[in-house]
Amino acid sequence: MSARRRDAAERITISLPKDLYEWGEFERQRARISRSQFVADLYRRYREALEERRRVARYAAAYAKTPSTEAEDYLVSRSAELLLADSDL
Repeated sequence: MSARRRDAAERITISLPKDLYEWGEFERQRARISRSQFVADLYRRYREALEERRRVARYAAAYAKTPSTEAEDYLVSRSAELLLADSDL
């Protein structure tokens, strides 16, 4: 597959509620980016958020199968206490 074909853009037409469109136009103009870049960034961020939710769900499912022990919970809690006590928070 050539680089040109792999990077080809897909033209789309969408309908948005007027207030959402106006918000988007304001934000993209404030960011000084094209409408295409703004929408592509929204798609990318949505995809990344979805992937993160899926990773968290997989982690939670694995953790549910093998939860931590009481001793491990104590060590994590105590470590957090010590780290916070040693910080400027």
